[in-house]
Formats: sequence, structure tokens, C-alpha cells
Amino acid sequence: MPVIAAATMVSAIGSLYGVAGDINDFIDKHISSLKQNEDETIAITGNVLGGVKTGFGMGYLGSVTLMSTGQLLLGNPLNAIATVGTAATLTNPVAMTAASIGAVYFGWNALTTAQKDSILDKLAEGLEVGVEFIKSVIRFAVGLMKELLNSKQVKQLKKYIKVQAALFGRSLYDVTHQLRDFCSTTAENIGRKASAVRQATSATSRKAYTAAKGTWDGVKGRVPRIRKRDKTGSDIEEI
Repeated sequence: MPVIAAATMVSAIGSLYGVAGDINDFIDKHISSLKQNEDETIAITGNVLGGVKTGFGMGYLGSVTLMSTGQLLLGNPLNAIATVGTAATLTNPVAMTAASIGAVYFGWNALTTAQKDSILDKLAEGLEVGVEFIKSVIRFAVGLMKELLNSKQVKQLKKYIKVQAALFGRSLYDVTHQLRDFCSTTAENIGRKASAVRQATSATSRKAYTAAKGTWDGVKGRVPRIRKRDKTGSDIEEI
């Protein structure tokens, strides 16, 4: 394996995943973890990441290129100094990688030529590799995913993308640009707003009731007692 200097974006990925030692060793262990996962969708992303690593003969760089592309599509700027979402990633790095690869699968070909060029330029500079190498990694990954994924796994992969993209303030639709995902996101937003309105209305009603009851109790306490006598001559208190 050629010796490759730790480029800016490689350092960012290392920071994102909390890599303390050799990045190549981490990638090997991470791929193994993905492949052995009980979730078939995650296992497939492990096979894809492993295929990129062994297929391009560039050691960890092929895998890091794929992961970096996905992170950018999810909305992570991949700044080496202040990488967004580190804590959440360390909580579930397997899910984050699955989402990254899924973002490439669903999101790359949904971009305009100008958008692709912008990301390619950023990757080329941050990873210190050629644009054609990056394109080849993406084509290989997308092609392999098409062969391996079934409809059930496609839905599961979108769930991972949705959760991880939210860490960077993005929706599933922002990544996939698919109309069905836009409709789904819109429906969920409407549902959340409706729920918030119901909760606010309920809270307002409770507050109004409490205020009214307090007012009544206060008035009740100030009303003078009216005394009268019963037939036996004893006093009876009435309001």
C-alpha cells in the first residue's frame, strides 16, 4: 500500500470517528464491524466499503473518499478543526457510515453537474487526490449498491440517512431530492406542527382553568358569611 500523507479531509474523518491510531487499521476494523452487523442493510454497506478499499489498491484512501463524499452530501462540512456531529457519530459510527454510503447511492446522481463539480473540487483538495479517482470510487459504489440492495433494504437505508442528515440540519429530501421523500418530510412536518398546536392549546386551556379557579377561590374567600337562625334558634352559615 502506498504511503499517503494525512490530508485535511482524512484528518476530518479521523476526528469525526475519534480515530486515535492508524487510520488504515481503523478502516479495516470498521469494515469488519459493518460486515458482521446483524442488520443486512448495514452489512451491505460494509461490503461496499470493503470493495472500494480492496478494489482500488489505494489502502484506506478509497474508503475514506467514499465516506467523505457521503458526509458532504449529508451536510457535514468536514472541517478538520471543528467537525459537526462528532458526539453523535461516536455514539453510533456504524449507522453514520451506512448513512454516508446511502447518501452517495441516493444523492450523487440527483445533483446537477455544477453541484457535482463543486463537491469533486472540495474532495480533490481535501483528500489530495485526482477528480477521476473520486468519480471512479463513486461509480463503483453506486453500481455495487444497485446490485446488492432490495426494496426493503432501500427503505431501511433511507431511515439511516434521515436520522444522520438531521444532525446537520438537513432532511431526507435534501439528500435524495426524490419527490416521495419530499412528500413524506412535508407530511411529518405538518404532523409535528399539528401536535405542537394541540399541546399548546391544551396547555393554554389548563392555564386558563387554573387562573379562573384561582380567581374564584379568591373571590369566594372574600364573600361575607350570612348568618340566619334555624327553627331551634341555632346559627346557620351560608354564602
